[in-house]
Amino acid sequence: MEIHYDVCGLPSGTPYRGRVRLTPVKKGSAKPKPLMISFKDQVDGMATRREQELNLASTKPGTYTLELSVADSKGRERTRMQRVLVKR
Repeated sequence: MEIHYDVCGLPSGTPYRGRVRLTPVKKGSAKPKPLMISFKDQVDGMATRREQELNLASTKPGTYTLELSVADSKGRERTRMQRVLVKR
C-alpha cells in the first residue's frame, strides 16, 4: 500500500520523523496487534509531498484504522486517521 502525505510549513532541510500504524478494527475484548513502521526524512521546501510504502503481505482482509503521525524536532506533531478496507 502506498500512503501519500504532505509536510507543510517547515523550512527546507528540516528533519522530521514519521510513524504509520495499521490497526484491525475488532469487536470484543481482544486487543489486536497493529502493524507499525517508523521512518525519518527531511523536507525540501515549504510544502513537501512524500509517499511511504506499507507491506500488507501478512495482513488479513478486513477493516483497519490507518494512522499517520509526523513530528519535527521541536515536538510539534500532526496525526491523521482514516479507515481502510484491505481486500485480497
